[in-house]
Amino acid sequence: MRTVWMIALGLMISPLVHASNLQYRNVPEPVKIKLEAALDFLRTIHLDSPTPLHQEAFGGAPNYADWFEARVKRITMGGCGGDPSVIACVEFIMPTWLYLTQTFVRGNYSPIIQLGVLLHEARHQEREHNGWVHEYCPVPFRDDQGRDVVSSFSGVLLEGLRGCEANALGSYGVEYLFLSNIADHCVNCAPEMRAEARAVADQLIVRMVDPRAKNALLQDRGRR
Repeated sequence: MRTVWMIALGLMISPLVHASNLQYRNVPEPVKIKLEAALDFLRTIHLDSPTPLHQEAFGGAPNYADWFEARVKRITMGGCGGDPSVIACVEFIMPTWLYLTQTFVRGNYSPIIQLGVLLHEARHQEREHNGWVHEYCPVPFRDDQGRDVVSSFSGVLLEGLRGCEANALGSYGVEYLFLSNIADHCVNCAPEMRAEARAVADQLIVRMVDPRAKNALLQDRGRR
């Protein structure tokens, strides 16, 4: 089953089985297997030339999985406030815990989206940065084409919600750096995965409501 999920991830080399040190509580076994496969995959990703901001965000860890496990030690199920658009969350008063919702369990989200969310939530566990809290999205909140910005999970309008970012190295910034570097620099990811990572990254950048943060990420990627 783990090998099947690794193939679905779009990896072009043989999977490596490596049990993590995570503690699971009340997590369904199929979900646990899926998460362990995700961590296996994160250990194998190879970037040919990661960008400077990516290096700043992730450079101290040998791989994405080690970076994740340095911040998240325990995974359990939780309601995350009852918001159906949320698939995972953390609580500042519960350091090292990651909560998965039933939306995560039942949802048909692609592996690359799930991986980005896991790294996003892990960033929130950095106590020294006050958890990299989100900013409220502006009202109205529209993209460069004048379209209302909605959640990619639920379709809910994001205007007025705390779902935006003002720091290039915050949680949405880290998620963007992960996805954009997969899109542009992963040498052992399938073309389909790289294409999806590129599409999701291009959706995420609109959440950077501070122009300096947005420009920093685009310049880091060579887009400005």
